Amino acid sequence: SGEKLEEAEEALTLGEIELLRGRKAATMKELEDSLETRRYAPGETIFEQGDKGDELFLIRRGRIRIVLLMGGHGQFHVATFGRGDFFGEMSFLDSGIRSAGAVAETPTDVYAITPSQFETLSEKHPRLGQQFLSGLARVLALRLRQADGEIRALEDA
Repeated sequence: SGEKLEEAEEALTLGEIELLRGRKAATMKELEDSLETRRYAPGETIFEQGDKGDELFLIRRGRIRIVLLMGGHGQFHVATFGRGDFFGEMSFLDSGIRSAGAVAETPTDVYAITPSQFETLSEKHPRLGQQFLSGLARVLALRLRQADGEIRALEDA
């Protein structure tokens, strides 16, 4: 079954995650030691829409479903992210409330990083900090373009 396949999926190391690929092994080890690793079971809520939070999550293995509550109309599936992706970036960047919820779709392992952990590492390794934020910005721009396209498609429908 698909779940057995997910269970067998090997968890990525920090240096294998696209956002951080190509960095020095020693720097990655230092960063990995400062991050929290977490495991979620299928159906487990990682955070809910409206929660206070500031962590960014890097997916080592598994799949995460991002959902938006539609005021009495159930949930709207916004996106699914998998191995190597990240989510939770908006609250990571602005420390605002969560704009959507995140639920593990399969057995999932993540790294969680807070702004203060990132700041500490960036002070020590400025180039890593710059590349990390640049990578975040690039992916956010892509996601925003996709959302714009979806909104236009809904307007035309």
